[in-house]
Amino acid sequence: MAIFNQKYFLLFLLYTGLCCVYCAVMLVSRFVSCTNNLRTCTITGFQAVLCVLNFVEALIFGLFVSVMMWDQMGAIFDNTPYIDSLKKKHGAKRGRYQSLKEVFGEPFGWRWFVPTAIAQPMRVAFDWELSRDELVAPPKPKTAAPATATATAAAGTNGVHHRTAPASTATTNGGAERSALLSDASTAATATA
Repeated sequence: MAIFNQKYFLLFLLYTGLCCVYCAVMLVSRFVSCTNNLRTCTITGFQAVLCVLNFVEALIFGLFVSVMMWDQMGAIFDNTPYIDSLKKKHGAKRGRYQSLKEVFGEPFGWRWFVPTAIAQPMRVAFDWELSRDELVAPPKPKTAAPATATATAAAGTNGVHHRTAPASTATTNGGAERSALLSDASTAATATA
């Protein structure tokens, strides 16, 4: 899960689990009412089979949703996504409420149960922390381009020059270098048109 859509996934799991519980309770109550009063129960054999299948489906899907919810809550409380835990990386220790508050974007309230957007201050704080941890490198100023330019007019590209970044630049800069390359390519394409 990504940081800004985990709330929606948790809400999906919660409400799907509640629907499974509701379905199972309704089917059990129907079964109990029909077994107590066989004369007033108007259920056919086909409907009984469908009720049993629906009950089994509610149990299986409810179990699946419960396991997924347990897994997500464990990752939130440990402050460590599954892939990071495989790499033996662990997030900073913090309280369960603090971790939930970070996922839901605000202190506990009715908005935790409604699929609303994460608050803007939370997004700003995330962007700041992301840049501080140097997970995303700031764009480098344009100087004598470290990339190589190759003319591919013979290949049928109408004389548009494509720049390819060396492997070392592509791995250290990530998205910043790619977006700079894309903007240079689109500028060159519009200039030759």
